[in-house]
Order: sequence, then structure tokens, then C-alpha cells
Amino acid sequence: VIAILLAFWLAGNFTTPILHLTEVVKQIGDGNLEVQAYVESRDEVGLLARAFNDMTSKLRYALQLAIDRSRRLETVATLGGNLNVILDFDQLLDELVVRVKEQFDYYHAQIFIIDEDRQFLVLKTGYGEPGRRMKDDNYTIPLDASNSLVAQAASKGKVVAIDDVYEIQDRWSNPLLPDARCELAVPIIIEGNVLGVLDVQSDSIAGLDEGDADLLRSLANHTAIALVNARLFEQAVRAREEAEEANRLKSRFLATMSHELRTPLSSVINFAQI
Repeated sequence: VIAILLAFWLAGNFTTPILHLTEVVKQIGDGNLEVQAYVESRDEVGLLARAFNDMTSKLRYALQLAIDRSRRLETVATLGGNLNVILDFDQLLDELVVRVKEQFDYYHAQIFIIDEDRQFLVLKTGYGEPGRRMKDDNYTIPLDASNSLVAQAASKGKVVAIDDVYEIQDRWSNPLLPDARCELAVPIIIEGNVLGVLDVQSDSIAGLDEGDADLLRSLANHTAIALVNARLFEQAVRAREEAEEANRLKSRFLATMSHELRTPLSSVINFAQI
């Protein structure tokens, strides 16, 4: 009897955890990544249970990253589509800064455009009150400023990032953005030509990662195309206005000449009749 009871006890202690792990595996296969294997033993079954828990934890993390990335890419695609229908240059930049800052929860977002002489980066728009004040003050950064991430991104034509801006010696700081700690500058490039820089900042150290860089790089590509379209539209509008002005001046000139010619011709005709 003792042997039989001992056999049942050993079988229960061994088979129950196995059955529990089997159920856990089944739930994981059904997509439930929140399930946990509760096995307190320190033998091989316990090690296997802990391995299952580690696996599900890593799967949850990887799945969450994939979901976040998918949502971000969907947002970028939506933003890109919306930007392509905006043909006003300033409105396009303002809309982009607001969307980037609010939808991705950055501390600050701003856009610089290189001037015609390619000497300075001129702030075209920035988020909120700091951005408005900097724009009113004609805030600029020299293109050769080595202590500015914005200038580095524009001159090198590639993404430049730093986990802690205080690591930059004599950094190009802005008193209107006192809480900026992490920065990511992405050049806006079309056909190899840098038009400007999309710059975002975080208020936490290492608050921006490679995912942010990929996202903003894709968004900068959409922005470059939208900017070119907006500039072409402005040029077309300006050309039409100039053509209409030229046509108006031509009509006025012809009317004036007609009047000036009609007066002496009338006199000549009258003398001829006399």
C-alpha cells in the first residue's frame, strides 16, 4: 500500500507540472502571450517553466515593438498623403511640425530651410510658443556650425543623433528649449540636394532611438516631395500672375495708343473732308 501511495504521489508531482506546461504551450499557440507557467520546483521541469516564461516575455516585447512600428508607419503614410495635398509652402511646414510633435509625443519639433546662398539654416517653423518666438526673431544657424546637430545633418546629408546634448562641447543651445536632452536631426533631401532639416528633441536622455530615426527619415522623404510640389505650385501661380499682369499692361498700352492715335487721325480726317 505504501509503495502504491508513493507511486501515485511521485506520478502526481511529475505529471501535474507537465500537464500545466502542456496547457501553457497550447495557450501560447492560440496567441495568448500573457499566460505564465507557475512551477515552483527547481528540477528540470522548473527550469523548463522559467524558460517558457522568458520566451513569452520576449515574444510580448517583440510583438509590441512590431505593433508600435506598424502604427508609426501607418501614421507616416497617412501624414505623407495629407502633405501631398497641401500646396501652400508655409502651411505645409506648419502642419508637419504640429503632426510630428503631437502624434509622436516629442518634446519639440522644428524645421529649418537652407537659404539661397547656402550659408545659413533658417527656422521656417517650430512647435508652440518657442517656435513662434524663434521664427519672429529670424532664428538662424550657420551651415558650418560644428556644434549644432542641425548644421551637421544639413552639411553631411545624413541623420545625426545624440543621446545627451550636454555631451556636445560648446553646444549650440536654445534658451527657449531648456528641457531638451536628446536630439535627432534628419536632412530633407530631394535628388541629392539638401533642402533643409527636420529636427526633433526629447526631454529624456536616450529618449530617441533607431526606430525614431527610421520613422523621421521616411517622413522627411515625403516632406521633400511635398515641398517640391508646393514650390512648383507657387512658381506656377506666380507665373500666371505675371502673365495676367503683362496682359493687363498690354491691354492698357493698346488702349492708350489707340486713344493717342485716334485724336490726330480725327483731325486729319476732318481736314480731308473740308
